[in-house]
Amino acid sequence: MSIAKELESFYRSQGWSGTHWDSPRDDGDIYDTGSAARTNYLSDKFKEAAGDDGNLSYDEYVSAILNNRPDKYAYLRDTTSNALARFASTSGVTIDDEALKQNNLVYEGKDIIQRLDAGDLGPNRAYADSVKHMGSFDEGDDEGFTFWRWSGADTSKEEEDPVDPVDPVDPVEDCPDGQKRGLSGKCIDDKKYADNPWEEPEKTPRALKDKREDWDANWDPTRKVNDPSELGSIPYWTPTMTAISGSSSKYKPSITEGKFHRYITGDDYDHSKEQIESVLRASGYKNNRSY
Repeated sequence: MSIAKELESFYRSQGWSGTHWDSPRDDGDIYDTGSAARTNYLSDKFKEAAGDDGNLSYDEYVSAILNNRPDKYAYLRDTTSNALARFASTSGVTIDDEALKQNNLVYEGKDIIQRLDAGDLGPNRAYADSVKHMGSFDEGDDEGFTFWRWSGADTSKEEEDPVDPVDPVDPVEDCPDGQKRGLSGKCIDDKKYADNPWEEPEKTPRALKDKREDWDANWDPTRKVNDPSELGSIPYWTPTMTAISGSSSKYKPSITEGKFHRYITGDDYDHSKEQIESVLRASGYKNNRSY
């Protein structure tokens, strides 16, 4: 037998229900007389009968048992005891002494001490965090009993942190018609575009809008102009562009002469050929070729 099964057998020997060996009985619904669901159902009925006054009277206890059976069968003695013990320990409701006595229950502080006779179904292992087996006493001939401690619930309310009083804030007056309050708190004109993007970050800035309009109007590279330089073109004509007004049929492709040279140097006047060749030689050029 594995250790897990041995442990289950040990729990069962103490009187626990809800072990592996008891699952066919304990896993049933509220109509199965020994099931955990039936016990929990009765605990809920005790809660409904107690109401909100923090007490479960004897009459309320009896009414919960007699008037809320899910079928024609009476609750088993151990079912009633386990249901009442669980309700009393988890709710903090005070249970009538006679109801406790009939179910072999007694208060010890906030805890509930339960005594069950030999053969009775003990608390379900599902509640092992809140109920402990205290001991078993065997008097022979199937006579004996077990003691259980159900830990009382902590129903005290936590003290809330004191809240500092808040100074009253002067009401903010609405801005005049046609204005809105910017991020700085000042009233500004409510326009389609933002004059100050820091005040209205959700709007398109006026300056950006003007830039876009200027680009659309003046920087469209497909528009027709008389001077290509207005489109950002480099004023450089190749020898094949002789049909253009102002071009020279005498133009020879050379980096030392012509408009391309003047564009590179930024000068409108001609350097002497000797000066240019001197610069080119220093840069690795000779006879208009790179070495």
